[in-house]
Amino acid sequence: MSTFAELPLSSALQQKLAAAEFTTPTPIQEQAIPPAMEGKDVLATAQTGTGKTLAYLIPLMEQLLQNETPGVAGLVLVPTRELAMQVVAVYNTLRGKRLSPAALVVGGLAPRHTNPDAGSRLVRRGVYEEAPQCRTRRAPSRHRWRNWSG
Repeated sequence: MSTFAELPLSSALQQKLAAAEFTTPTPIQEQAIPPAMEGKDVLATAQTGTGKTLAYLIPLMEQLLQNETPGVAGLVLVPTRELAMQVVAVYNTLRGKRLSPAALVVGGLAPRHTNPDAGSRLVRRGVYEEAPQCRTRRAPSRHRWRNWSG
């Protein structure tokens, strides 16, 4: 695979990749995307900045585009807030109109300190409620979470 255009992707995702100027896959993307698109588990390591985020988001997004069942979603767990914000930014850049916006959920951060452009919609829509008696900046345990069904 020498270009993303060679991948069996929906035209919407191909267009978004081209618009974001993603044309040539990195080595990790070349090796990880095809087996992931086949539904295989992929375990890969690579240096920072080599394209791992796109390597797992492309197969995930394509699967979400192919399976338009209401309520079906993907979950990406990452170890740092910064990486979570990066994943949300890349996803929202490529998602188009057919996929729902990403939701950024991180620990230790009050909703008023989240970046709305980084995908904090889930927090802002009311999933996250601040307990009325606690208005100061303290540990996240002062917050209540309620069930969210979409």
